[in-house]
Amino acid sequence: MITVNMEGVKDAVDTVKEVVIPWQKEQAERKAKLENILRQAEIQRLNAQTLTEQAKIEKEKAATEVDRAQAELILAQAKKTEAEAKLVLGQAEKAFAEAEKEREIMRLGRITLAERMVEKYNPNLSGAEKINYIIRLLPELERLLSSGVEILGN
Repeated sequence: MITVNMEGVKDAVDTVKEVVIPWQKEQAERKAKLENILRQAEIQRLNAQTLTEQAKIEKEKAATEVDRAQAELILAQAKKTEAEAKLVLGQAEKAFAEAEKEREIMRLGRITLAERMVEKYNPNLSGAEKINYIIRLLPELERLLSSGVEILGN
């Protein structure tokens, strides 16, 4: 059950407009960046997998080639393809690591939002008091952010 005390509602709405909405826009940009990074990483992973399979086929072809010079040429191409696959896989792993970093930044974003709100209303609190307020505010923020409530207006 949700209860609303009308006292301070304007302040709460203003805070949502001034602090929460800009934060949500930042998070939306981060989410879009994260999704793009993940798509690119997956494409790179699939490309690496394809190159690995291609190298395997090239090795098998080299093993069955009768002409020794041609077999060596095919084997050299297979080694080159394997090296390229390793490079592309390394790029994919780097992108996945970057995506994980973005996820962590997004998780920490909720704490940053709570910190901004506490700072807005209680700028003179000690560090320990701020942390206490932030801890108490986080579940309420989570409810607000997951509620889908939109604040419209000027």
